Amino acid sequence: MRLQARLLDCVPESVIASDLDGRILYWSPGAERMFGYRADEVLGQPCQDFAGVIEPADEAAFRRDLMAQGHWEGEHIQKNRAGQTFWTATRLTVFPDEQGRPAGFVGIYRHVNESRQRELRLATINECCRNLGVDFAANVARFVALAGELLDGTSAHYIRLENGLPRSVGPWHRPGTPPPRDQPAGQICCDLLRQHPSGVQVIRNHQHTAYAHTDPNGTADGMQTFIGRVVQCGDETVGSLCVGFQRDFEPTDDDRRLLEIIAAAICGEESRQRAVEALGARERQLRAFLDATSDLVFLKDDEFRYVISNRANNEFLGKSEADIQGRTDFDLMPREIAEGCRTSDEETLRRGTSVISKETAAGRSYQTLKFPVDLPGGRRGVGSYVRDVTSLNEAEEILRLSEEKFAKAFQTSPYASLITRAEDGHILDVNDAFIALFGHARQDLLADSTLGIGLWANLEDRAEVVAAQRRGDVIANREFRFRTKDGHEIIGLFSTQMIPLAGEDCLLSSINDITERQRATERLRESEFRLATALDIARAGYWEYDAVTDVFTFNDAFYRVYKTTAAQAGGYQMPSAEYARRFCHPDDADIVAREIAAAMACAEKGFSRQFEHRILCGDGTTGYITVRFFAVKDADGRTIKTYGVNQNVTERKLAEEKLRENLERFQDIAANIPGAIYQFRIDPADTIQVPFMTAGCEDLFERSVAGRDFTGLLFDHMHPADRARFQQSLAAAARTAEHWQQEFRIVVPDGRTKWLRAAANPRQLANGTLLWNGVLLDITGLKEAEEARRASEERFRLLVKNSSDVIAVIDAAGALQYISAAEEPITGFRPQDLLGKNIHEIIHPGDWERIAQAFQTAVAQPDRTHRIECRHVHKTRGWVPVEIVGQSFLAEPAVKGIIVSVRDITERTQTAEEQTRQLDELRRWYTATLGRENRVAELKREINALARRLGEPPPYSSVEDTAP
Repeated sequence: MRLQARLLDCVPESVIASDLDGRILYWSPGAERMFGYRADEVLGQPCQDFAGVIEPADEAAFRRDLMAQGHWEGEHIQKNRAGQTFWTATRLTVFPDEQGRPAGFVGIYRHVNESRQRELRLATINECCRNLGVDFAANVARFVALAGELLDGTSAHYIRLENGLPRSVGPWHRPGTPPPRDQPAGQICCDLLRQHPSGVQVIRNHQHTAYAHTDPNGTADGMQTFIGRVVQCGDETVGSLCVGFQRDFEPTDDDRRLLEIIAAAICGEESRQRAVEALGARERQLRAFLDATSDLVFLKDDEFRYVISNRANNEFLGKSEADIQGRTDFDLMPREIAEGCRTSDEETLRRGTSVISKETAAGRSYQTLKFPVDLPGGRRGVGSYVRDVTSLNEAEEILRLSEEKFAKAFQTSPYASLITRAEDGHILDVNDAFIALFGHARQDLLADSTLGIGLWANLEDRAEVVAAQRRGDVIANREFRFRTKDGHEIIGLFSTQMIPLAGEDCLLSSINDITERQRATERLRESEFRLATALDIARAGYWEYDAVTDVFTFNDAFYRVYKTTAAQAGGYQMPSAEYARRFCHPDDADIVAREIAAAMACAEKGFSRQFEHRILCGDGTTGYITVRFFAVKDADGRTIKTYGVNQNVTERKLAEEKLRENLERFQDIAANIPGAIYQFRIDPADTIQVPFMTAGCEDLFERSVAGRDFTGLLFDHMHPADRARFQQSLAAAARTAEHWQQEFRIVVPDGRTKWLRAAANPRQLANGTLLWNGVLLDITGLKEAEEARRASEERFRLLVKNSSDVIAVIDAAGALQYISAAEEPITGFRPQDLLGKNIHEIIHPGDWERIAQAFQTAVAQPDRTHRIECRHVHKTRGWVPVEIVGQSFLAEPAVKGIIVSVRDITERTQTAEEQTRQLDELRRWYTATLGRENRVAELKREINALARRLGEPPPYSSVEDTAP
């Protein structure tokens, strides 16, 4: 027995034995650990007082069943010494005494709190999933709150990537704790998005990590632990889920699995949201397609009420889609027509297949295709395409009555068709569609060819078609450009085939005009782009107002317009007076009151109104909104409800103010520029109009503008000789849509002529009109200066041309850059023979050293004129003596050289040489004749001097006055 007791002591579970009265006989160590009581405290005591069993509702029935069956197994709640409750898996067994009679009970209790907790958590998650709605943000908020609550956290976040930027969705915090701040940047969740690690990430001791400085929530709220998990759709990371704790928390494996499960659930919501967005885009595309077709397209439910009606059907019925939906043909058409429609609708549902029929309404024929459509709830409705075939029926009748040749040639194509001779392209026949499309008269076409009427916009396309025909290639639905009679280009799908006709090879061709389809496609593409852009940037919020209870109801988007939240505003509903006090700008309160009063007073059904007013935003700023609202009336015309959309137009208002300031600035600039700003307009008929000029035009034309007739101001006073040139240059620029500039003259009131310069850039408007924005400047002074310069240049040219001296320009390297025509008479060389040569090639070697020194001196002293004589090569006579006079103009951009004049001094040199020879000859003659007489006179003067020394009178008195 003692051995059995020791063995029971080793069992980890709690083992308790009691007698039939419930008094404890045995209390194992496992029971001490589970319930917190020692064996010596409980032995002999009632088991219910210590084991803490929460008894079943019917204790007597439970004991009878236990005694009858001998055992019981199940899970139930226990309570320990500390008062904590927990779940155990319990097995109770009746044990007998020595006679085999029931003596008591043995209970084995196993702690199953963790597994039970897992089950409860999973049950809670399943319940949450079953109760999800269609709103993505609300569903995510439920999961975020569930993560925080089940993990007993302080706060929880889901950071979602939207267009590459993080945004918080559905933040949660435990009641009594501060709400998290919606600032994703710097949070641990954002780091998870950047790093996207696998598994659950745990950040403990938050205050001692780098996030203490970057995470505003954790720092401000005293968080100690964060656990997080990235949310991935396939291989793409779409968000991160984080739970914060104000205590140190080490998650168990169950906690980690729980976070994994909730992250997977959010992933499912992300996938569903993407599918919803894709479906919405698909529905918009389908709707755009339905509204683009000219066919009548609609869908009716199983009671033949309209569910969908495209634009063409709305126009046919003369009502909006909202007025059509929910109504039957009997509500919208005459009874006779409605009965026919109902019969075909019922036939379609009865057959369960498509039904094609013809119906007549308002004198027109329609071909109708109706088919069954499965609706939600197992119902079936009727979808239909209706095409107006009145014109087609008429064409078929005309086709039936046509000549045999026309029937054979044109019965295969409803498009613009023609028959031409393959040999020369001569037109043999055309159909009415061809005439209507291209605008030529039938008789003109039958007398000409496709080349003659200019059918092909690009002749290279025709050459390609001819080459393909010769190769035997099939040409079908090839896209080419064609030209109509009035010169407009169209885009058509061209098909052609060879046919024999009256013994000749002919071509049967058809052109399917897809110009409008191409344009419609482009317009549709542009419209879709604009719509997508508008939806992306529009910031609008929806609201409803119950006139009976005087209560507004808002959504989250509405609060975003006002830069606040429902939590900050106190909920999604508030009385009208509270709304006016909190959100309406005081200066605009009267505007809002008047609009509401008008909606309440008006008895008109479908009443709607749009107006703008200022608002007070939650962040203390002032904004602007556009309000578009509708009133719902009761049978007596009383307003019982209004609803509408408020769109934030603050940026637009600020932009308008900025535009006004820019306009004022432009007007100031335009009033002070030297000239006038103007606009030309050239319409498709090439008519030129001047719709605008600034006030400076009156100073330019020295006239006042009567009735803002700027066109008359320009052309009535333009110099007659310049008008044609002005219009031709503008027309040429219009053809290429390039920058235009033109100079012209005007005549002012006193008869003077002024020169103006016009410059402008073109911009083509949607209707094909070219609009030119430009400026007019007075260039009379510039023209006069140019004329003076030209006169001066002409005088200089004539001087150089008629000068007998050579004028030349030498660059810094000594190369000849310019030589005047006087070169040839002096040296025998033409100027072009010497251009580019260096001066050392034409100067005598004996003079080159002096010339080089003079060249350097001229460069060093550009303010002086320098002169030198040297010998210049002659084409036939060897060397010619010349005089060179030059001055450096290397610093002048227009010259960049040394200007020299070269003069032939051959005659002057010869004259000097002759004078020298004659002087030498004179000196020799003087020596031979007058020299002797001088010697005699000198001797006589010496004798006279000797006589004076001897005291005697001079014997030769006549020589005293004679010069020696």
